[in-house]
Amino acid sequence: MDKIIFWLHCSDMFKVLTSNKFTNIVAQIFISKLQKDYYRKFQSELPIVRLSRLKEKNIEILFIKKLFKANGWSVFTINNTNKIRLLFESIKQKNTVLIGETDTSSLEMEVEVARGPKFLLTAMNKYTFDDQYLWPKSSAKIVSMLEKLQSKYDLNKVSIQDIVGKIDLPPHTFDIVKGKVDITVIDNTIGTDFISLQCFLDTFEEIVNIYSHANFDSPEYENNMVIPPKHTIILEEMSDLNDISITEYNEILERLVSLRKKYNDFLEEIYLVGSEWLKCDEQGFAKKDGVIAYIRYDNHTFKAVDTANDLEGFFSDDSIRPHSWFWIKGSKKLSDLRFELTK
Repeated sequence: MDKIIFWLHCSDMFKVLTSNKFTNIVAQIFISKLQKDYYRKFQSELPIVRLSRLKEKNIEILFIKKLFKANGWSVFTINNTNKIRLLFESIKQKNTVLIGETDTSSLEMEVEVARGPKFLLTAMNKYTFDDQYLWPKSSAKIVSMLEKLQSKYDLNKVSIQDIVGKIDLPPHTFDIVKGKVDITVIDNTIGTDFISLQCFLDTFEEIVNIYSHANFDSPEYENNMVIPPKHTIILEEMSDLNDISITEYNEILERLVSLRKKYNDFLEEIYLVGSEWLKCDEQGFAKKDGVIAYIRYDNHTFKAVDTANDLEGFFSDDSIRPHSWFWIKGSKKLSDLRFELTK
């Protein structure tokens, strides 16, 4: 008899609710009802797997689902209220697990993480992540949960190393893309919100810090660079903010100011995409020169454009420095820019 794992995604399920606190309360009521229904059917407690709430939540979800699928479990994603009612009828066997993200008591496990050659990520000195992606350090914390799940549910048909070493992320999720004149593009255009944007900048800072202390005569650097590459950051305005104020934009700009001060020798340029950034101008208005608006924040100037299309003329074969890195964070609107850079 096949085992079943149900994935409860509360943020999609209760989109009509504006209060996160109320959403969590409703979700807990739903889980409690489901547990009672399960107990009536099987006279035992419903197993529940709680997420550790990584910054990159979609990465954690992907790993957990792959672990169960690789061991022959079926996965159901519940993402709207109509399917909630079907969930109660779908549980027809005892070997059922509910995965939920409503548990506020879950804490992230501290995991030893190391960067190897070409920035390969290794966790706990035994799990090496797929080098197709520039994994955020926070994603390595999932391996401790995978080990616990493997032991608890006897998920041993496929090793954890196979799970983390051969994972397929959705397109535009920390992809490493090589392009013309040996540029490197870190493509994170799957979407943007405040938490994932901070995680993106965490990864940027980590890599640039490595470059700032790198010995380029070392064999691990095979591209014969004699100086560290210059980096360009391109950030789209944040989505899914609901009623969150401009404070989040100010916090991001404060972070960018800090990065400029710390890594000025390695930063080529910062571009901001979207009209929301203009509201942060400390003068109350942003001066424009063609498609570019100049935002002043904390005595620093940032270049902003309305849409991704406005950036098309900025990157040509003559203007792109060889071995440059481009860090692109935003929605799929920016994905075309990545292709432009990598032709």
